[in-house]
Amino acid sequence: MIFSEEDVIKSHNLMNGKDVLPPEISERMKEYIKVLKEFHDPSKGLYAPKDDKKDEFRKVCLDSFKYFTKLEPCMVLMYIRELTEESISLSYEVFPEFKNFVSDYSPLLRAARAYKE
Repeated sequence: MIFSEEDVIKSHNLMNGKDVLPPEISERMKEYIKVLKEFHDPSKGLYAPKDDKKDEFRKVCLDSFKYFTKLEPCMVLMYIRELTEESISLSYEVFPEFKNFVSDYSPLLRAARAYKE
């Protein structure tokens, strides 16, 4: 995936608190995270889904990533960051599609981190 300089700058600014997410996007992230937390099995550690909820967990993950990929690329990075901050672990075993998102968006993450103003 190729990202524009504008994508890198927007991602950099969001990651460093220079910009904020639009309220409707922020609320949508919170809604997805709330749903994912409902599938938590505390006996399995970091927000691993309950065995009987793995399919639902995977579906919510897929739906949420599809939603954010339709927006600007920086939104996917911010969503992954929010998941991480909320200790929601996405394993390739439960959500195999996550590997594709990681490989697609890693260049943007690296470029945003390395961006110098």
